[in-house]
Order: sequence, then C-alpha cells, then structure tokens
Amino acid sequence: MTRGKKYEPSLHLDMDFDEALQRFSLTRKSEVDDLLSQTKREAPKGGEAMPLTWWKKLSVTDAQRPTTGRLVPYLRLTKAKNPQDNQTWFRHVFFAGEPWVNGHFGRHAVEQVDIDFEVTILGQSKGVRTMRVTHDDTRQDNNNTPNTWLHYDEGTLADFHAQNLAHRIVRVSKSDASVYSFMIT
Repeated sequence: MTRGKKYEPSLHLDMDFDEALQRFSLTRKSEVDDLLSQTKREAPKGGEAMPLTWWKKLSVTDAQRPTTGRLVPYLRLTKAKNPQDNQTWFRHVFFAGEPWVNGHFGRHAVEQVDIDFEVTILGQSKGVRTMRVTHDDTRQDNNNTPNTWLHYDEGTLADFHAQNLAHRIVRVSKSDASVYSFMIT
C-alpha cells in the first residue's frame, strides 16, 4: 500500500442502474458537445480561470414584491440574456459536482441540493447562506418554465421584504474552487 496516495471516491448514482443506463442510451452526442462547449472558459491574463456566471434583472416576482399572483420564494433560473441552455446547464454544468438527492417540491418529484452561497446585497456582505436548488426535467413542459430553481433562505427573504430590489441585477457565480456567490447589485 502506498502511503499518502489519495483515491477518488467510487462513482455514486442517485438512481438505479437500469434508469441510469436508459438515460445514458438517450443522450445525444451533440447535447454533450454543447454542454462541454459552454464550460470552456478563457483564462484572464493572470492565468486564473474565470468563474461560471449567470445573471438576470430581478422581476417584481423574483424580488418578492406583491403582484396580482402569489409570492413564490424562489428564483427561476431562466435563460435571460445568458448564452447557456438554462434547461440543462445548471444541473449538468454549474451544479454538476454537487451531491444531488431525490426530493419533492409540493407533489412533484425533483432532484435537490443545498448550496452554501456567499451572499452580497447592494455591496453589503450578508455572509454565507444555505439555499436549496431544485431541478425537474419536466418543468419545461409547462410553458417552457425553467427546470432549475434557487429557493431563497429565510435571511434572503427578509432582505427582499426589507427593501425593494426589483429591477436590480442578480448574479450567481461559481469560482474554480467551487465557491458559490449570490450577489444583487
């Protein structure tokens, strides 16, 4: 036995083998190539790679302001003006290495993961907050709804209720060291 040698953990699937094999057989090479091209990032002059980033202008609903409908305590990770395919990119690229588990949102089965975000709102650091991310491949079947949602924690909900952040820019990023940030400017 070699001392000090680190081994990668064995592959773990959150589904049975037959389901994994079925999903694998349905995968198109062009889909995989598209996802890989979305992950390629140019390194800035310092040699450090750029973080993965998604952004959008917060709608009134996103910012937890009253509308004619009900408030939904989550951020739909839409296409906005980003180049990524939002229906697959968040699950298979942005949050790909995270420990997704099976869960439920209401009566719907989803994949979910809790992510620690460094939260900054209008230049003020709010510290690290844990927010749940849910993904459901069938959400897009309902009027092309985004498949992935970021569910606000209680502190972020309180920040939204304390001030009107509608029409501000929200940016979600992941550094090369897998540090996630949630920033509203």
